[in-house]
Amino acid sequence: MAIMGNGSLYAWGANSSAQLGTGDYVTRTTPTLITTTSWTKVSGGYGHTMAINSIGNVYGWGLNAEGELGTGDVTTRTTPTIITTSGWTDVSVGYKHTIARKSDGKIYTWGDNSDGQLGLGDLVSRTAPTLITNTGTVTWTRTSAGWRFTVGIKDDNSVWRWGDNQYGQLGLGDTVDKTSPIYNNSPWVEVESGIFHTLARKANGTIWGTGYNQSGQLGLGTTTSISVFTQTGTGTDWAEITAGSYHSMARKSNGTIWSWGWNYGGCLGLGGVGGYIWVPTQIGTDTDWGRIEASDYNSYAIKSNGTLWAWGTNFSGTPIQLVTDTDWVNIMPNAGGALFLKSNRTLWTVSSGSAIQIGTDSDWADARSNYGIIACKTNGTLWSGWPPTTQVGTDTDWVEVDSSNFISNYARKANGTLWRIPVSTWILVQIGSDADWVELNTGDYADYHRIARKSNGTIWTWGQNIYGDLGLGFTSQSEANPTQVPQ
Repeated sequence: MAIMGNGSLYAWGANSSAQLGTGDYVTRTTPTLITTTSWTKVSGGYGHTMAINSIGNVYGWGLNAEGELGTGDVTTRTTPTIITTSGWTDVSVGYKHTIARKSDGKIYTWGDNSDGQLGLGDLVSRTAPTLITNTGTVTWTRTSAGWRFTVGIKDDNSVWRWGDNQYGQLGLGDTVDKTSPIYNNSPWVEVESGIFHTLARKANGTIWGTGYNQSGQLGLGTTTSISVFTQTGTGTDWAEITAGSYHSMARKSNGTIWSWGWNYGGCLGLGGVGGYIWVPTQIGTDTDWGRIEASDYNSYAIKSNGTLWAWGTNFSGTPIQLVTDTDWVNIMPNAGGALFLKSNRTLWTVSSGSAIQIGTDSDWADARSNYGIIACKTNGTLWSGWPPTTQVGTDTDWVEVDSSNFISNYARKANGTLWRIPVSTWILVQIGSDADWVELNTGDYADYHRIARKSNGTIWTWGQNIYGDLGLGFTSQSEANPTQVPQ
């Protein structure tokens, strides 16, 4: 089947089920004009054909044994027959079923349903268009019918599948047929950024990376930089991730920690200094690691017993305990080092093996430092300085802060809004108008790119994209505004 530039429809090939629409069952070996109606879409299946004209009407012809034409009966049609009028934008034909989309983003299916390919929650075939209503309110942007299965994409970029799955063609990790649309794009639950690379973790325990990879910091076993998020290994038990300048680390649910990338200064914790590790490699044999963080060429971790450990350029090539205290609860990295939080909410730094308290306050919630500190307290106020004694604004709903070297600080409010705070002015500037952000990461060293996560599990990136840092499928072109990363 083919539509010419003037909208006329031609067909050729087998015609045993009248699928060519020529009014007979005779095979055609050359393109044959079917109608000069202004057609915009045509889809041919095993024995039937569906098409949409320029005013949005749906037509069908050919085999109709299972109601795949949507005429309300099972009678074959040998010429184009109008099925439903107005507002249709897309149609796709499977073996003996059809799926079509209207301009409002709703989808309808009809025909054979022996494997659940209609997505209606049962195995009952339909002879007329039937609305799929069991997938929420987000609208569909694209659908496609397979042999006995169907896939679709919604406007939030989520991918849904249903129907026959005997060969695992639905990509759901099993071979069980599905009678209703299944969403298997595991939502993102954590994001981290290095200088030129980005890591993200999904709810299914997998790690994904994008961007610069010349040091192997994506853990893919290669040194090829990429511009789309690609899974690191096959593990599904990762519980935490962190990114340094050119190295990465992660913790598994069994309490082990792993590292990969450039071992500058021993920041991988695997012994020695220098060299590269291309895939995640376990650090030691301990299974009681808790919180982990990487800064530029240093790495830090807190064990389940509350002790604080570090390795890298400021320390050694293997983990060493920094101080004897056992009440550490958080690590907040920055260029060249980190800040630390104790269970009593006091703020500390570590120098020459000694813990040094910053100020005397004991109500800190989060902090970052790059030529000064940006921090928020448990009462929601925002502060700056070293120690942070200058309040920024008067708002009392700040819940998270982050800092990029030299240029800007960032903060998130309890209402889900994101804000940028240029160090040159310290004037709060809201980033867009969205109010559903739940996590922000701008990298611990430079103001190059940023990544943030929304409450619906999507991640968004913006800033420099020279090496594909943003994971949007292209390089060089930077993005000024948060742009959603494909799932």
